[in-house]
Amino acid sequence: MSRRSETLLWVAQRASAAVLAVCVLVHLATIIYAVQGGLSGAEILARTRGNSAWFAFYTFFVLAVAVHAPIGLRAVLAEWLGWRGRADEVTKVRGMFIHPRQADEVVARFPEIVRYQVMVTRTGHQDEMTFQVELGPAGGGSSDLISRVESTIREVMKLRGDVAIVPPGTIPDGAKKIVDRRKWD
Repeated sequence: MSRRSETLLWVAQRASAAVLAVCVLVHLATIIYAVQGGLSGAEILARTRGNSAWFAFYTFFVLAVAVHAPIGLRAVLAEWLGWRGRADEVTKVRGMFIHPRQADEVVARFPEIVRYQVMVTRTGHQDEMTFQVELGPAGGGSSDLISRVESTIREVMKLRGDVAIVPPGTIPDGAKKIVDRRKWD
């Protein structure tokens, strides 16, 4: 999601929260007034039925909730379910969806890998997936490491993938975890 979209969501959530705060206070004050006055639910409905001001108020209240709740749920679910990366990084390779969290799981098993990026390309009619990895100072560059990472890719992602060790600094900070470079001409 772009910075602009994130900013708009942030503003919409804060504005809807401010509206909700006022609506909740009015709603609670109304309930307290009705209960202290000894009104039953039927009497409250009789007084408010057909009142366009109450209808407009509660319509506004529901609309504020409809804006606020999905934005907040998005953040909560991202935290609870461990959603990482951007939604547009989910990529279909050889009929299987690959997710940034799967790539994170592969790399987490190898402390010598300090940064990675998954490149998806197409040669002829065949999708190819290559993990470009940067190694730390103690990483080395053995073919044993490459074969262990390739085996872990097959285990976690259920796909065959190649591993290419790239020089430090090749993958920029904040780069997308999965880059789809296929051309569909």
